[in-house]
Amino acid sequence: MNLEQRIEHRLEQKLTPQLILNLKLLSLPLQELKQTIEQELQLNPVLEEAEEPSVEEEASDETLTSLLSESDLQASSDEFTPSELLPSDSDDAIFISTSQSGEVPALGPGFDEETLSFSSGQALRESLLPKLLAELPLEDAPVAEQVLDYLDDDGRLILSEQELLDTLKVKEDQLQRILKTLRRLPPGGIGCSTTREVLLMQLQLHGVPPDSVEYRLVSEGWEMLLEGQYSKLAQLLQGSQHQVQEALKRLKKVPLDPRPGRYFLNTPTTYISPEFSIEWQGERLAAISQDDPIPRIRIAKRYREILQNPKAYPPEEVNFARQKVKNALMLLKAIESRRRLMRRLVELILQTQQEFFLHGGKFLKPATLKEAARQLGVSPSTLSRAIAGKYIETHFGIFPLKYFFKTGKAGRARTGIKERIKEIIESEDKTSPISDEELCTQLGKEGMEISRRTVAKYRTELGIPPAALRRRAD
Repeated sequence: MNLEQRIEHRLEQKLTPQLILNLKLLSLPLQELKQTIEQELQLNPVLEEAEEPSVEEEASDETLTSLLSESDLQASSDEFTPSELLPSDSDDAIFISTSQSGEVPALGPGFDEETLSFSSGQALRESLLPKLLAELPLEDAPVAEQVLDYLDDDGRLILSEQELLDTLKVKEDQLQRILKTLRRLPPGGIGCSTTREVLLMQLQLHGVPPDSVEYRLVSEGWEMLLEGQYSKLAQLLQGSQHQVQEALKRLKKVPLDPRPGRYFLNTPTTYISPEFSIEWQGERLAAISQDDPIPRIRIAKRYREILQNPKAYPPEEVNFARQKVKNALMLLKAIESRRRLMRRLVELILQTQQEFFLHGGKFLKPATLKEAARQLGVSPSTLSRAIAGKYIETHFGIFPLKYFFKTGKAGRARTGIKERIKEIIESEDKTSPISDEELCTQLGKEGMEISRRTVAKYRTELGIPPAALRRRAD
């Protein structure tokens, strides 16, 4: 049995067929979900497109499950995890709700071209898993598979190592062995938590000695490097500014990639389709589903009749109908489970980010996948699948769902603070530009108590040079 077959076998041992299908559909963006459903319509004669559901059809579909034995459905469930996913009073309607979708506006500032690739998180896991398992003992395989579920599209861990230990309930030495192996896979740094850790791992893999000036620039002088404080770097490294500049030139020749996960995401650029739009309904904002392109599907009347009256049909026809209806019901349940979780997720985002949807990016609040997963009753890895490649349309543009899960300071998300820094600098007097210290003071007056070092870091990430380099002559 080859490696991919062993991986698939282990997954099947841990997950029911229904749960596997639920997770697969959850990972799919809207357009890929549409293609999957259209393909199933071609392959399974039991399925057909429908305009509007009727009360009789819904009642009939409810009875089909009872006509199939537990073994046929293999205890299929709507749940993504053992914890409660849906409200207890929710029904099991099989039709996909639709709404009219409007024109797509400009892309929001949370969007970049690299996020266009669909199912990127899934593609990253599929690319890494065989390579990782080939380097690990067989007993590490189940844990390694779970660790990959906690990577973002850039290949970084979305949980700390301690949070991983608490979540996965594994021994520390086993987790460290897996992470060490993962981080050494080319291009290096996958499974690290910060840009600094990623770059240090890549420098090690490229043979840069730990005692070299290049390595020490990153390991010891990272904050100064971000702030462009070359004189302080020279003092730290006990050298001259010229030596620091020469080391930086050598450092730039090393093939470093702060987003190593992107190395594995080679899917072609595709037009995006927002899952939801945030619109005004009367005096309140509401999340409107944009799944109009998704076909409404149902089980054909003929096959309902066969299962409801099996004695009236030949045994082989009844057996055929049972198998195909079983597959169809699993698909319908998976579609409905995906729809419900996505709606609950977007409504949670709308509830927690009201100020953002009213006033824009600088009002984005800090939020984590872990806390959102706790509120929704699913695991962080399940929620990671739910946001991968999914988008939301707002009055300020289109944003990837992962845009709404960012850390921050003083009640503001990192993105919101950076937006405010950009605003302040854009309105400054260019003959006397505002310093990082002054930025820090002004942000503090606005309730954002962050350090000057953090201000300098955010300014650098925005691509804005220090005040001395922004000064213009009269």
